[in-house]
Amino acid sequence: ATMANPPDPATYVRLADAQTQGGKFDDALATIEKVLVMPDLNAQVKQVAENVKANAARLKAAKKQ
Repeated sequence: ATMANPPDPATYVRLADAQTQGGKFDDALATIEKVLVMPDLNAQVKQVAENVKANAARLKAAKKQ
């Protein structure tokens, strides 16, 4: 199903960053994956999304130790 107003990728990136800060790493990674599969994703937003994803993955790995 397509949405009439597709979500703003930057909003998802901010959400994922907030989830990361809150220790919800799996939620953050899932949110970022939604952004990265969006068609016509702005290159700058994609770069920020990749950074948030890397940060969430790093913090998740560190938490397991």
